Amino acid sequence: MSVKPYELTDAGGATCQGMITVDGYPVPNFMEDGIVRGKTILSIREWKIRDDDIVVKSLPKSGNRWVDEILNMLLSRKTEMEAGRKFALIEQTTEKNFESTPSPRVISTHLPLRYLPKQLEQKKTKMVLVLRNPKDCAVSYYHVMTGMRVFNYSGKFENFLKLYIDGKLPFGDMFSYIREFEEKMNSESDKICLVMYEDLKMNGVQEIQRLARFLGVDATEEFCKTVHDACSFRNFAEKREFTTPVNEMVWKEGGCFYRKGIIGDWKNHFTVADSEMFDEVLAQRMTGSKLKFTYSAPE
Repeated sequence: MSVKPYELTDAGGATCQGMITVDGYPVPNFMEDGIVRGKTILSIREWKIRDDDIVVKSLPKSGNRWVDEILNMLLSRKTEMEAGRKFALIEQTTEKNFESTPSPRVISTHLPLRYLPKQLEQKKTKMVLVLRNPKDCAVSYYHVMTGMRVFNYSGKFENFLKLYIDGKLPFGDMFSYIREFEEKMNSESDKICLVMYEDLKMNGVQEIQRLARFLGVDATEEFCKTVHDACSFRNFAEKREFTTPVNEMVWKEGGCFYRKGIIGDWKNHFTVADSEMFDEVLAQRMTGSKLKFTYSAPE
């Protein structure tokens, strides 16, 4: 097992820093000592899972924090956003924080299955997989990578897109990630609920009701509407963005975690050639997949 510093250079010569590889798998160092963070990630396999844990898995910028908040509200029967959360992602925290978080825990992660607690394979832990159309994911991820000080990246989108497609960025190859979970959904459909970001945007109340049924939570339509309103993008961005001092430390001027949250922003960044190339790679890498992505909101 190895943990190493990791730096990228795109086709235009722009460098991207603030990363490590864990056994060859790229992750951010989360503004910490990279070796310490990498060893913590490797230790996650041995962490203990509880029967009532809910795991939320997603690629970066797919809406995991949004779904995480919805699940917490459904489980707690409260529509106020929880203050003082111990961790946003399991890969960002420590075993001590993880163990001290009260049940029921909603555990969000971008990690593939091989880095998650082994007990997930033995217990009947429910999982929610959140997917977003990969073109919008790429655009949103680009703004995070160019906006966060830790990455010190200022490359052009066209060069970033190549890194994204090739799986060189933090959290690796999106195609392998999606295929791995599609296989798991097919074999353990009773344990896994698939949420598409675009469905949640367009049919939010119905999707929240579906999540409540998956959790076994008795939630009225009225309560689900209240959850939906509480988790609107505007409300979420205002209450979950970093406070000003932290914001200035984390982000370059103009950067933010919650930017637009819309369907179809990729059209403002992809050229026709970019889009055609991406479609071709997606078709090749996802051959045989039954997943369908929504790239535009209805008129």
